[in-house]
Amino acid sequence: MYWRNLTVGSIQGLNTTGPYDLAICALGFESRCVSHAASFKANSKTQQAIGFTHGHNDLYRAHKKVFADLQIDVKEPDDSGFRTLVQELLNRLTVVDSPLTVCVDISSFSRKRLGMLLEAFTDHSVPIQVDFAYSLAAFNTPKEFDGLTLEIGPITPRFSGWTAHPDPNLDCIVGLGFETGRAVGAIDVIEATKVHVFHPKSALIEYEQEVLKANTSLLDVVGYNEWINYNVELPFQLFEKLESMVAMKKTESSVVVFPFGPKVFALVSLLVGLIHPEITIWRISHGMNTPEVDRKPSGITAYLRVSFLRTGNEISVKANAQV
Repeated sequence: MYWRNLTVGSIQGLNTTGPYDLAICALGFESRCVSHAASFKANSKTQQAIGFTHGHNDLYRAHKKVFADLQIDVKEPDDSGFRTLVQELLNRLTVVDSPLTVCVDISSFSRKRLGMLLEAFTDHSVPIQVDFAYSLAAFNTPKEFDGLTLEIGPITPRFSGWTAHPDPNLDCIVGLGFETGRAVGAIDVIEATKVHVFHPKSALIEYEQEVLKANTSLLDVVGYNEWINYNVELPFQLFEKLESMVAMKKTESSVVVFPFGPKVFALVSLLVGLIHPEITIWRISHGMNTPEVDRKPSGITAYLRVSFLRTGNEISVKANAQV
């Protein structure tokens, strides 16, 4: 059963007035994976860094030491063990005040693991309020990579979608990033009848030309008319744009979302997928062949608060601005 009770709101930063019950972050080779480690340690009762079974290069080991020095527990499950670990973490928490409070740094999680995280929060028996943090990477000239695609399809079975249209048109929503050629390839695979492009913008203006350069072929196919700009630093505004588009488009066609680009677009896409289970959220992955690029923190962080509720049957989406 899909649990569709959630609220989504805007916050300006992590809560520092009282400790979170749990803090979760990824351990990886990106330097930004440790950018919230100290604040998570100081502002939460329990912390968990979750690594991978592969990619243990020098940077990975250095970041693992950062967590160890902060006395933050590290686990390194494969994807099949990832959700089990998150479920166990939630089950161990003592419920004193409801809802449970959790903070998550999504910066270095894979899209698949983001999906499994949301599933675990959605299915837990106790209401959970989650503050998500996303550290924008400092500008680094992107490297082209045309490696073999190993996986293409729904991020998890939960996001495989369904539709009431027996012979539908197919609307494709694509987030832009540096995945050269992958967006066009994705559109070709699903034979989309209409394409809508979400174009990321931020204070890091150096990325602008690089994103356009990486997506020249997509621009040739789509043109500018179906491009929607969004601010990476304002994820709640992005949520409002994407959710309203999906709510409109799903009444007349099937909808598939490809969450390329910043991880904050993936997070928002998955939340919209929970609210509208008819749509499909797809991923294209190179698996362990993905190049190891060290993405350093820029000092800019975007935040989003999501409450996973347990009462009533209506979807509630509202802005809970934290001043």
